[in-house]
Amino acid sequence: MNITSALLALLLLQAPQSSIPGDRELGSSADPDGTTRTYSVSYERLERTPSWNPEAGPPALAMDRAVQVGRQWLIKQNPKFEGFRPAMLQLMRVSQGGGLQKWIWTIHFDAKLGDRWLDGLGFEAYVLMDGTVVEPRISKQAPFSAR
Repeated sequence: MNITSALLALLLLQAPQSSIPGDRELGSSADPDGTTRTYSVSYERLERTPSWNPEAGPPALAMDRAVQVGRQWLIKQNPKFEGFRPAMLQLMRVSQGGGLQKWIWTIHFDAKLGDRWLDGLGFEAYVLMDGTVVEPRISKQAPFSAR
């Protein structure tokens, strides 16, 4: 073994590693003004969350708690709205391996502005089973145009 191979092997042994490198894309949404939110989470972060087997009992994070976490996060991100109510909830398996399954809550919300509830505006929260929210990567594209 030459010195380069030995150094590379030493570095690989010392570096923290996930069994699966990279990120898992969870979803994305786009606004008419061209703002796009892309949600992804590293497999390393997923590995640190509780596993869940749907045939073995309730999820590690109860639905009501996931809604509460998602709502609190949206309120902080969007203070001009008076509130958020869940419109659609989904459990999504995002990783599996070694007999472990990793799941997340995907929650779409309606927003309240004044005395009206607005639906379909792209307010969503991706909540991991450890009760944390996946922050989106925000990018700006050209606005949608009517054709």
